[in-house]
Amino acid sequence: MIRQHRRANSKGMASALRRRGAVLVECAICVPIILMFALGTLEICSAIFLQETVKVAAFESARVAIQRQSTAAKAKEHAEALLLQRGVTNPTVTITPSDLNNTPILEPITVDVSVPYAGNTFFLGGLFSNGQVSTRVVMLKEYAPE
Repeated sequence: MIRQHRRANSKGMASALRRRGAVLVECAICVPIILMFALGTLEICSAIFLQETVKVAAFESARVAIQRQSTAAKAKEHAEALLLQRGVTNPTVTITPSDLNNTPILEPITVDVSVPYAGNTFFLGGLFSNGQVSTRVVMLKEYAPE
């Protein structure tokens, strides 16, 4: 009777060890996949944040540029300051025309903002080192009665 009990115990232990091994294999397969999804989600959110930041900076810079008595340098500084506040590095801001004081009223003013992915996202900078986020905003020079 005692021997049968021991045999049952040894079979139960072997079964428990097999279950533990199965759990270990399942974890070894599932954890990297879950981690990949989590990091991928983080990277996609970072890229979306970067795109929205560039759009906001271009729009706000255009709002400064279309005002009377504004300069291209002032509008460019405004965009760069907004990007710096949000931790974006290496921006390129171009304002056309460059002489805003002599731009006639209701003429279009274009603001182009470009930012590389490299250094501004978690992983895409390494994967797409030549990739950039760019946006263009066109607004008309403000009309203000004198």
